[in-house]
Amino acid sequence: MSSDMNIAFMAATTCVQRTVWRIGVADWTTGRRYVRIGGVLGRPGAETVREWFKIEKYGKGYKIGYCPSVCSECRVECGEVGVFVEDGRRWLGLGGQPLVIAFKKVVIKPLEVKF
Repeated sequence: MSSDMNIAFMAATTCVQRTVWRIGVADWTTGRRYVRIGGVLGRPGAETVREWFKIEKYGKGYKIGYCPSVCSECRVECGEVGVFVEDGRRWLGLGGQPLVIAFKKVVIKPLEVKF
């Protein structure tokens, strides 16, 4: 089991919204809890408990789990981040087929400065 972490991506949004992932409340029509953006980096606790995920080994790759331990008094419904297809669109949320991810090691060469 990995440590709790926030997930964010670098992108310009049209509505100037933070790109930190969070788990939304259950949708009233589907009952699903979708991954949304607009979370806050850091500040572990009850106010941010829906913004903490874990990266877990899964076969030859990894999956994203949601079972935060940043708030001992909070009751959370744990699950895996999976992919749903609704009306031809793909969504992330708790449940469904696990979203399997891979990491690629990046080698950064030192910058050569010529005088």
